Order: sequence, then structure tokens, then C-alpha cells
Amino acid sequence: MKVVQLSSAHYVFDNRIFNKISKSLVNNGYDVDLLIQHTKDEVVDGVNVIALPKVSGKLGRPFKVIPSLFRKVIEYPSKTIFHFHDPELIPMGLLLRFFGYKVIYDIHEDSVTDIEQKNYLNPLLKKISTIVLKKLESLAHKKLNTIIAEEYYSERFPEAIEVLNYPSLNWAKNFVVKRDSPDRLLYTGSITEDRGAYYHVSILNYVDESELSGVSLVGSCNPELFKKLIKNIFIDCCYTLAAELTIILFIFFICCYRFIWIFKHFINTSQYSC
Repeated sequence: MKVVQLSSAHYVFDNRIFNKISKSLVNNGYDVDLLIQHTKDEVVDGVNVIALPKVSGKLGRPFKVIPSLFRKVIEYPSKTIFHFHDPELIPMGLLLRFFGYKVIYDIHEDSVTDIEQKNYLNPLLKKISTIVLKKLESLAHKKLNTIIAEEYYSERFPEAIEVLNYPSLNWAKNFVVKRDSPDRLLYTGSITEDRGAYYHVSILNYVDESELSGVSLVGSCNPELFKKLIKNIFIDCCYTLAAELTIILFIFFICCYRFIWIFKHFINTSQYSC
């Protein structure tokens, strides 16, 4: 059976689209095409990658990528299953469903909240965008098969099937897990302020070292934000060190004061005895 993965915005080897979905389908006997921005058509790990034009800005997608994608999808036979991964492809998905294709909408992100958190957007444009997106996603949920990547998305999409972003265990079969040290927190994904980057780097200030040994953030990060995070870590370390030194000095002075008081008391007692 032919399954066609569609994306106008994602990286060709996106972990969810390529590794978890496309390769898993191939391993289970499906014939999988992946239509996505890429430099060339090629077969990778059994997945037929069909290249869409690569563009650098968002304006290139509606004018170059999506028209190219539409020209390719209408060539597929009626029994094809289409699985798309971007909200901007909802109109195309609804059109394909109208023509009798089986269509799956995979909701990777809470796109509505994502728009609401974009402080650089004009407030009116932000409000219009969220209203339009909510309407489109609601319609897609009613007319198409929907998959969600996070449990809480079910509040808006109660009939959706959960396919969560858990890591594959196959690659870790030969790993030796050591339990003689505290856990370490690992965050994978885009490292942004909206996704709690500042909270992640300061977590160790709020937990005991015996419970958590460290934090690792793995993902793409804006260079300016990266510098701010490093600076934030340095400042936190300075504050922590200063606080510890203050406590040590306080204890030291208390001990010195106590020692001097005892010494004076001993001298006075000795003189009185004489």
C-alpha cells in the first residue's frame, strides 16, 4: 500500500517524520514516499524522498513549495494514503479528502499557542491568525483522521489518536545504564525562550544535587539566546558561590565570636580563682 508523507516546512530528516513514521512504515511493508524540501530525489533507508524546491524564507513556501507539492499529489491514484505534517497544508488535505483520498493530519505542535507567544507579531494579525487556525484545525479534526504528538492536545482534538514523541528503544539496546549516580535531565527540541530555555538552565538551583546531577539541552538555538543562556548560567553560578561563601563566612565569624567569648570567660574565671 502506498503512503505519502507531505511536508512543506520540515527538515527532510525530521526525527518524527522520517525516522519514527516513514522508516517504521517501510519496516512494516508499506511503500512510502516523502514529499519534502530537499536538494534531490533519492531513496534513503527504503523511503522514497521526492524533492520539493528548497526556500529560505516563509514567503517561498506558499508561492513555490506548496504549488509544487500540489502538482505532485494529484498524480497519485485514489487508493493512496496521504499523511501531512504542517497546518498550512490543511486546505490541501481537505481538498484531497473531498476527492476521495484517505488523509491524515499529524499535529506536531500546539500551533495556536505558538502564534500567541510570538510577541513580535502585530496584535490584530495575531488574533486573526489564531482564529483562522483554530477554525481550520477544528474542520480538519472533523473531516480528516488526526494524530497528535502530545497528550494535552486531546483537549482540542478529543477524537485524535496519540502518537507521542517517545524515543525509539532499538538504538539503546546495547547501552549500559548506570544507576550509581543521580539522574540527569535531557531536553531535546528547539531551544527557545517560549519553550522554557531560561527555566531549564536554572533548574539545578531549585533541586538537591543528590536528585539531579545536571541538565543537557540538545537542539537548535538562536546565537543571541545562546549567549544570554551562557551569561545566565555564569551569573547563577556567581550568585550561588556568593551565597555559599556568605554562609561559610557567617559560620566562621560566629565560631570566632564564640571562641573569643569562651576564651575571655576562661581568663576572667582564672583571675577570679587566683
